[in-house]
Amino acid sequence: MDYNAESTIEELINFVTGDMVQTPDINSQIEIATRFVENKKDLVMGLRMIDILLQKGKIKRKFFTLCLIEICSKNGDLRFHEQVCKKSFLNSFMTLLKRRRGKTGLLNKKEKGINKVFKDKADDKALYLIQLWADTFMMHHDRFPGLHEIYKQLRLEGVTFPDRDPNERLMMENLKGIDSPMFDFVEQTSGKEKPRALEEIKRQKQEEESNKAFDVIDDDDDFQAIDPKEDFSKQQELTFH
Repeated sequence: MDYNAESTIEELINFVTGDMVQTPDINSQIEIATRFVENKKDLVMGLRMIDILLQKGKIKRKFFTLCLIEICSKNGDLRFHEQVCKKSFLNSFMTLLKRRRGKTGLLNKKEKGINKVFKDKADDKALYLIQLWADTFMMHHDRFPGLHEIYKQLRLEGVTFPDRDPNERLMMENLKGIDSPMFDFVEQTSGKEKPRALEEIKRQKQEEESNKAFDVIDDDDDFQAIDPKEDFSKQQELTFH
């Protein structure tokens, strides 16, 4: 598929998550991320479709959907993160992670073969994203309460998260004005500097943040949890304020 200005956001998302996909198409994913930043309607429609895929897609498709979310996060803006970090959106992550959370019954069917491979990859990707966002917005609990509630719940349930990448700060540099003491801590514990206690770093960041004004984002276009039975093939008309 050669996407162009007339390709809908739904067509692009189908292309990068479809059954024929074998590896992530980074160029198409970045095109979607760019449209999310530039067009509010694409963002709302795209996230509704992504939520449907996370709820009812096959496990392989869920994995490639999470890969898309990762690229959109690392190339997106605060408005995108305000939507994907809502508890209503992250509930799809929690459902996906039932087995890692020990919430499945003994009679639940276990994945085998290639499905198990993609299931493990999808679980790891979901946990990676939740932890990355929790680290990034550590100083902004009031703006991302749903995210921090979910992250705390997973920690209390004893879920094991993937190792942090020491390049977290670089990955999220697209979010202007956002910094986190966890970035410093991860860099230091990776051997870049002499380690300092996380609480010490956090206090320093709090002092720095107290001298800055945090930009307020217009949140008129809130993500709304959708009915997973919705037929997305039909065009729907959205109203924007």
